[in-house]
Amino acid sequence: MTKIIHCQKCSKTGKACQKYHLYVIELKSSVWKKERNFRKKNPHLKDGYNGKCYYVGLTKHRPECRYKQHVAPSARRNNPKCGFMCNCFKNEAVKRYFNKRRSAKYVGDYHEKGGLRPKLYAKGNPITGNVKEAEKAEAMLAQSLREQGFAVHSA
Repeated sequence: MTKIIHCQKCSKTGKACQKYHLYVIELKSSVWKKERNFRKKNPHLKDGYNGKCYYVGLTKHRPECRYKQHVAPSARRNNPKCGFMCNCFKNEAVKRYFNKRRSAKYVGDYHEKGGLRPKLYAKGNPITGNVKEAEKAEAMLAQSLREQGFAVHSA
């Protein structure tokens, strides 16, 4: 199996390249059945939809690190003692602490194990430009996935 590299710049150093990165996380299909607001974001789909569901996000961390933040049990609590190990910005891994909820509700509650989907976002990374351009790229990726017939939530 070929490993998909999400960003050539990050891959050279092993650290995040300080640019924005898109990422896509697959969600369990139960998010469609249980979450009314998720369905509202996808009016193009019928009530009985049974296809793939995704969350599209944006980060300055490596997507693998941001995924770890989303799925950490402590990410869903306001516990300042809880955190995750991150080596995106330093040579060695350091513990970063949560000071607020760091998991998107749908990802924390409905992520598929190993749900990061680099084939869907690798070509777009890194995003050069400012945060507005990065947010526009995030919206465009989410819309592209919707146009392919998927259910998508983005920030």
